[in-house]
Amino acid sequence: MSTSTYHHGDLRNALLAAAERIIDADVTRTFSLRELAREAGVSHAAPYKHFASQGELVAELARSWMAAFVSAQEAAVVGVDAPRDLLAVGRAYVDWAADHPSRFTIIFDPALNSGTGSGGLAGEAARHEALLQRIVAAGLDASVLTGPPAAAARHLWALVHGLATLVILGHVARAEVTEVLQRALVTA
Repeated sequence: MSTSTYHHGDLRNALLAAAERIIDADVTRTFSLRELAREAGVSHAAPYKHFASQGELVAELARSWMAAFVSAQEAAVVGVDAPRDLLAVGRAYVDWAADHPSRFTIIFDPALNSGTGSGGLAGEAARHEALLQRIVAAGLDASVLTGPPAAAARHLWALVHGLATLVILGHVARAEVTEVLQRALVTA
């Protein structure tokens, strides 16, 4: 075997990028570390130096995707206008999901979200929960939202998650998202 087939300058990232391309193309398609090794031009054993399993590799991708998902919503918050922030965070949620439907599906996979260790998304999920609590508290303080904070948070999450799913499936046009969110916030 030539050096170029088994020495790779950045195998870990090459494997992650290959898996990302496969998942982005078709979230239902299965793949193996062996397939990723073939695509990277390395031995079938080489990926195991970086990942114990395909699941571990996907979990690492999911953590980075969840971080990007939460960051997109955090970036939408101005912090001085609760109605504007609620709308902007909802819009950022739906837009990120529509731009990355396969990634969105994976970050909400119960198998990844049930783990509290390094394989799960607990850290990023907690960051997302903290963001949701902050914008709900601001919405309650501004009387834009009513009811107990936990119920208001579930209501908003159900709204944006459901709307994101409807956009991904083509049942709601992206051009309608802002209007749907505005109407929902008026009745929240």
